[in-house]
Amino acid sequence: MSIPPIPDELQKGVRVVVETKYGSLKGGRTTNGAAVFLEVPYALPPVRFEDPKPLPPDFVYEDKDYIYETKHCFQPSNDGQGHGAGTTPVDRKGYGEPSEDPLFVNVVCPSTFKFGGKLPVNVYIHGG
Repeated sequence: MSIPPIPDELQKGVRVVVETKYGSLKGGRTTNGAAVFLEVPYALPPVRFEDPKPLPPDFVYEDKDYIYETKHCFQPSNDGQGHGAGTTPVDRKGYGEPSEDPLFVNVVCPSTFKFGGKLPVNVYIHGG
């Protein structure tokens, strides 16, 4: 049994809005009550071969619903494992379009979270 992508589990028309130091974030609520905010940027889009730059103090989140998985980090199918020079990389992971901008985070809060409350944080870093 495959796990459906988070947007498929959202309650239709139900939005959760939180205020951050970078403005409002509009997320959704899943069928089990969890609040979800997808693809929230935590740094500026990268410039190739340069270190990431933090969000500037005057940065403001885009006014949109953060409930879609529109991009994922590009991962070539050949992974550099002996497929020979000239092998064209082919994307094979994730929902949405492949992107060279992986500087975003998906945030899921339990149904019991309270605005302004403190919760423990789990960080999952996938291999790849």
